[in-house]
Amino acid sequence: MLPSDVPSLIKFFIDLDNFPSVRRYYRAFPTNSPSLMIRTMIELGKYVAPILRRNYIMYVALDAGDIAGVCHIEVRGDTATYGIVVHPRYWGRGVGRALSAVTIDEVRERVKRVLLTVDEDNARAISLYKRLGFRVVGRVPECVSREGGVVGCLVAVLKLNG
Repeated sequence: MLPSDVPSLIKFFIDLDNFPSVRRYYRAFPTNSPSLMIRTMIELGKYVAPILRRNYIMYVALDAGDIAGVCHIEVRGDTATYGIVVHPRYWGRGVGRALSAVTIDEVRERVKRVLLTVDEDNARAISLYKRLGFRVVGRVPECVSREGGVVGCLVAVLKLNG
């Protein structure tokens, strides 16, 4: 990912806001304001290169130039933290599984485990994570505020290298 990729990411995240089914689970920014989001993403662009040098890996799935999904992983010691978002137009088409596989394979030899959190009512994501081999190891009650209330998060781990 290069700073020149930021405009495509801006378009992707703004477009996600048009899908309430995603918006309820994914909140990259504390606002629904596209102008603030654009400014934030532009600011992010200034930091993309240094982040990528600091054990932070991001893969972007493209379809004819449009972003279908984004997956990232950050390595800290022998543990990696993982996250993914797939555009609803690409749900059920293997994008999440493919992005996850390549991202996790990138750190497979470097870490012992990959951690993630997921809203406990996000059945689609939980199903993907279980198919990838993640195991739920805990629950954090009332960890995400959103329209309609507060929900808990599940903590899941994928053990690697033994």
